[in-house]
Amino acid sequence: MSLKEKIQEDLKVAVKSRNQITSLVLRSLIAEINSRAIELKKKEEGLNDEEAERVVLKEIKKRQDAIEQYIKGNRDDLVKNEQEEMGVLNAYAPQMMDEAELRHIIDDTINKIGAKDIQDVGRVIGEVIKQTGSKADGSLVSKLVREKLQ
Repeated sequence: MSLKEKIQEDLKVAVKSRNQITSLVLRSLIAEINSRAIELKKKEEGLNDEEAERVVLKEIKKRQDAIEQYIKGNRDDLVKNEQEEMGVLNAYAPQMMDEAELRHIIDDTINKIGAKDIQDVGRVIGEVIKQTGSKADGSLVSKLVREKLQ
């Protein structure tokens, strides 16, 4: 079963059980997945699981950013709502690599490419992202690569 199919099945369960937050979040997530499929000109075949996982991670990031803004604005009621939505989305997020595993991939990539200094950051990051896909946070990859090459 694909990720999108799992989300659709879970939406049916949420609607039947009248779970409003889950229903709302899953409907929104399906709409974002469909929108991304149209953007990539994959409307007929749909997104593969890795592409769908990227959409989930993007939605989680939106919630994290909103939480930061609501905290600054002393809007605890809205923070709680965003955290609940993020909890629903986390069930569909890919298992992220731990930092040690990521460091190992970065070291291998640096050796493979022959990167020597900070000017090679972009090439190394690009190659690491190709290898890890949606299983590694891009900002963490960038931070670790920069530490290694400085």
